[in-house]
Amino acid sequence: MVEVEKAGYFSFSVDSTPGISHTDQLTLIIRYVSPEDGLPTDRFLTFLNLKDHSGKSITDLIFNYITTELEIDFRKCRGLSYDNAANMASKHNGMQQKHYRKISLQDLSHALVTL
Repeated sequence: MVEVEKAGYFSFSVDSTPGISHTDQLTLIIRYVSPEDGLPTDRFLTFLNLKDHSGKSITDLIFNYITTELEIDFRKCRGLSYDNAANMASKHNGMQQKHYRKISLQDLSHALVTL
């Protein structure tokens, strides 16, 4: 993840699918511009077990993995891609909306801490 830190900003792609064991899994892929050669780079990160398909649950799962397991600053996330399922794309309760709220709240709390 050192390369992602050096790149500064990143985006991620998520999709869910049942695995061979019929357990729903969320595939998480990170994308960034390589600081070494300036080319876009995609890296598979992990499969996360998906217990709840709500936008909030998916957002929390991704956020916790990125910030706790990988220790990456989530405020540097500049985009996401996903399929068009309601739990991902809903403008009120989908992962997209929850993701943007989380970034906005983080930026606000960071700004308040630095005052």
